[in-house]
Amino acid sequence: MNGNETLHQSNLPRSPAQDAYDKICEELRQIIREIRARPSDSIVRRKDIKGRCGRAIPTTYLDIAKGVFPPPFAIGARAVGFSANELDAWIAARSYASRSIVPVDMKAFVTLLVQSRKKQLRPTQQAMPTAD
Repeated sequence: MNGNETLHQSNLPRSPAQDAYDKICEELRQIIREIRARPSDSIVRRKDIKGRCGRAIPTTYLDIAKGVFPPPFAIGARAVGFSANELDAWIAARSYASRSIVPVDMKAFVTLLVQSRKKQLRPTQQAMPTAD
């Protein structure tokens, strides 16, 4: 394939479904940006998930295994917690998905959410002094 064919393909008309999908993707990315811009985050313990998200613990862990719910992180040797901001983003995305005419890929959304967590933590981890 030469450069002209590639250029021609990029100029092909887009379908309304592609435009709708792109709009949804951008709106979901905006949800993540807004959540990450919050000045602070709190930890939600596992027992509080049902009250916050309306989901039973077994269902939550099944969805974590499927990649459609934000995973917890270790807060101690035998304790885990969930980011309140990530849960808020997940709730907002689920709410958005319920009103959307185009299916929303929650697995892709959670993947972006977890990637943004890692990007957010990376500078802090690099700034920490190392033990000699």
